[in-house]
Amino acid sequence: MKVTALRRQKSGRRVNVEIDGEFAFALSADSLHVTGLHEGDQVTPRRLGELRAVEAKEAAYAAALRLLGYRPRSEQELRKRLRLKRIPGWAVETALGRLRRNGLIDDAAFARTYVETRQASSPRSTRMLTRELAIRGVVGDVAEQGMAPVDDLASAREAGEKRARRLAEGDYAVFRRRLGSFLAGRGFAYGVIEATVRELWAERPDPGAAAGA
Repeated sequence: MKVTALRRQKSGRRVNVEIDGEFAFALSADSLHVTGLHEGDQVTPRRLGELRAVEAKEAAYAAALRLLGYRPRSEQELRKRLRLKRIPGWAVETALGRLRRNGLIDDAAFARTYVETRQASSPRSTRMLTRELAIRGVVGDVAEQGMAPVDDLASAREAGEKRARRLAEGDYAVFRRRLGSFLAGRGFAYGVIEATVRELWAERPDPGAAAGA
């Protein structure tokens, strides 16, 4: 079998490979450079398989870079997204290994960034953060390190302050029920919720005697 033509696609990023006058497959420009393929080369079935393997690995790596360009992702998130693109599992794992070696994916760094972002926009409990990280494949010591700076009491207060201002009217029972429900939705434990509710109630301009009940 002979490579009879290498034709660049209109985008310029991929090259159609023709074998014995017929289209066989397409390679990225990078893959073409890596393989050293030229017009006129004789190729065996084994060589064709090697060429397709090179392209699969390059395609997986390029797809991963595009995904990372949108936002940081955990290794497991990338793996799932790449498999949804029907990229072979072995090519996905090769791409992930290359990303790790190049320092482009790091679950510990991802956990820190994820926690910082969530706490800045919508403070929540360490329990909820643990669950959210686990969904993204970040567990154990790596997840714990990412949450090291998080203090549930401080987070509950930060989350509750804005909501408390919306509850300017009403007695302590109403305040406690509504704010407590809100904080429970953020995953905070009962003791943290009770302490936060009492603290924020006491700081109201006129908390009233009900707070001591």
